[in-house]
Amino acid sequence: MESNNQNVVTTFISRKAREGKALLLAQWLMTSESLAKTFDGYEGTIRHYDPSDRVMAVIFQFSNHQFLEHWEKSDLRKEHYQQLDCLVEEETVLKKTGLETWFQVEGVASNKTPSKFKMYLASLIGIYPILFILQSTLNPSLETLPLALRLLILCPIVGFLMTYLMMPLVAKSLKNWLYN
Repeated sequence: MESNNQNVVTTFISRKAREGKALLLAQWLMTSESLAKTFDGYEGTIRHYDPSDRVMAVIFQFSNHQFLEHWEKSDLRKEHYQQLDCLVEEETVLKKTGLETWFQVEGVASNKTPSKFKMYLASLIGIYPILFILQSTLNPSLETLPLALRLLILCPIVGFLMTYLMMPLVAKSLKNWLYN
């Protein structure tokens, strides 16, 4: 199956189990993951369970919208999902493509996404200080290494700092501007 849309699609699903149904929901989720794995374009699943409030979160990733849609419209999935109503009392589903997941801010509706231009500017604001500091501190130590090896060292550091430190800070600081 080929697609023109090459954007990875991430689906965030949060389900609250009915009283006494948490174990059955956990088993249902594992089966759901096993079924999804059999479909083209499936890229992975992350599961999280918080026993204190019976909430189970799942993150599915497909390589593009076409593959996700094929999974979502499949008879296999529809049949499997018929068992869900008796297990769940609440469900929230979000679909995101690309970097807009960096821009999730508390207090802003999760279905709102800043414009691509604003995401671009916010990303520049975030990446500039990281690159400046890394170039100032690490570059003198790394300059004798080949360029490919320097990038192999620096890229994971930049990606980690952008994802876990800088973008949450930038998105929170620019929340009013990003979402207006």
